[in-house]
Amino acid sequence: MFRRVIGGTVITGAAYYAAYAGILPWKHRPEASADDRMSPLPGDALVHSPTYTETSAIVINAPPSEIWPWLVQMGYGRAGLYAYDRLDRPTAERILPQFQNLAVGATLPTHPEGGFRVVAVEHERALILYADSAVAREQAGWPLGRHVPEFMVSWAFLLEPLPDHRTRLIARYRASVPRATKGNRLLRPLTGLGIFRLQQRQLLGIKARAEHAGRAH
Repeated sequence: MFRRVIGGTVITGAAYYAAYAGILPWKHRPEASADDRMSPLPGDALVHSPTYTETSAIVINAPPSEIWPWLVQMGYGRAGLYAYDRLDRPTAERILPQFQNLAVGATLPTHPEGGFRVVAVEHERALILYADSAVAREQAGWPLGRHVPEFMVSWAFLLEPLPDHRTRLIARYRASVPRATKGNRLLRPLTGLGIFRLQQRQLLGIKARAEHAGRAH
């Protein structure tokens, strides 16, 4: 039994690495351009030397004013992340008024013990989130004495208005793990693939909801 478990783990890991290697050359083609990936964006300064960066973008057939409410209500126990329902309860399909007042200094939860700290809110233009090991230690419900690995993460959501009442939504995730252990190096491709999939599903989820709400109106 033990050998079967180990063998299955190795095969699964190999499959993930193969998928990562295969997806890397074309994963940005749907929307994010080379300029998107190279251009500096608000929030970049929060993580100076990232060990991993993921930039995604999508065009939404709705103005920023109709997309912004979906962004600020995100979060675990709020409207969800618009990606995978099993990460939260089923994500919201409508605007929730009780979650529209997101302010700097608030926590945007991504799990029961906490999540990201809101560091910038520019109405209908930018939402910047940040977390690090110090923030994690301060989260309500974090077990006292539990070790928190050193890390820094920023997550930026930017709205660029386009002609014809359209909007370009850009999301950038930057992470740094200063203590690059052997385990971190092995897990980095798997983490990258997971963030890529989550962020892509998330943007598609926001697009579908905003456009559907616009058509309904």
